[in-house]
Amino acid sequence: MRNRYICVCNFVNLVFIMSELDKEIAQETANSSTASVQNSDAHSQSSQPNGGQPYFGTPQQPQFAAQTPYGAPAPPPYGVPYPQPRRSNGIGTAGFVVTLVNMVLGFIPFVNFLCIILWPLGLILSIIGMLKSPRGLAIAGFVLSLLGVILLLILFMIGAGAALLGA
Repeated sequence: MRNRYICVCNFVNLVFIMSELDKEIAQETANSSTASVQNSDAHSQSSQPNGGQPYFGTPQQPQFAAQTPYGAPAPPPYGVPYPQPRRSNGIGTAGFVVTLVNMVLGFIPFVNFLCIILWPLGLILSIIGMLKSPRGLAIAGFVLSLLGVILLLILFMIGAGAALLGA
């Protein structure tokens, strides 16, 4: 416990020292910039035409790095590639989600009739999703929905066989 306390105290001291250094650097920068502005004003008045009157022409714009609109990220430096956006497969994900919902609804009485519609829908969405990249969730949805469709067909055969034998 004592080591943690010492570590926290050292970190707080380090942060305090760094903030003091930042303040000193900011003051030195401000002092040097005001001194250079005063020197340039005195020099410009003596070298200006029209008896020291300021020249009103097109103002010189300061040269900055590439400016971006508010909130937009700055472009990376030269030679650094842009980060690629993460690719997603919406249809494959939809097939997987429909299959998972189907697995839950299959065990709930009076709602499990929706499986007749949702199992093939999950299978179709997963097959379409496997044609796109990335395929991970689409393959998982395909396997699960294929197992569900096979289970559904087996249950229908059992039900039809029981109906035929009972009649």
